[in-house]
Amino acid sequence: MLFRSVVSESRSRDDGLLCYRWEWKNTPPLLPEPRMPPVSSIYQRLLVSTLPDWKTFSRWVSEVYEPHLETDGAIKARVQELTRDLEDPGEKIKALFLFVSQKIGYLGMAAEASDPGLRPHDVTVTFKNRMGICRDQAALLVAMLREAGFVAFPALISVHNKVDPAVPLPVRFDHVITALRVQDGD
Repeated sequence: MLFRSVVSESRSRDDGLLCYRWEWKNTPPLLPEPRMPPVSSIYQRLLVSTLPDWKTFSRWVSEVYEPHLETDGAIKARVQELTRDLEDPGEKIKALFLFVSQKIGYLGMAAEASDPGLRPHDVTVTFKNRMGICRDQAALLVAMLREAGFVAFPALISVHNKVDPAVPLPVRFDHVITALRVQDGD
């Protein structure tokens, strides 16, 4: 008997779509052992994505965020106020980070059920309401850093899920932070 054999098949449907099917056969039960690695790293799994690669996903995230990063006079004035007397780039970054982390309340979950995905609110809305979830706070910090002359962008991370570097699966991400390119390119 072969263990963990996978049988796959594909067929064309009448509507022209291609249908794939995978079936695990003769898979033995997983018996827990003391100090064993996480089950997610042992179980056989199948990851399927319609994205060709991670760069495509990254471009899509940028396209989703960019329209929401437009600042207004109030944000521009606050960036000026927070960075006016600071020469050191690190101090400017710190001042903007502290403003967002301390003055923009973190809701912990989306307030609306209609759009629970990755799209942030406009940064002007987050700034005015002084609250948002991670994607809103990250977007506001990106916009404020850009306003101060830095190269910044939102970065999706996975706190609870393992992300497979070979298979672009956007649903594996569960948090958004701000990434910053420093002068040496890092």
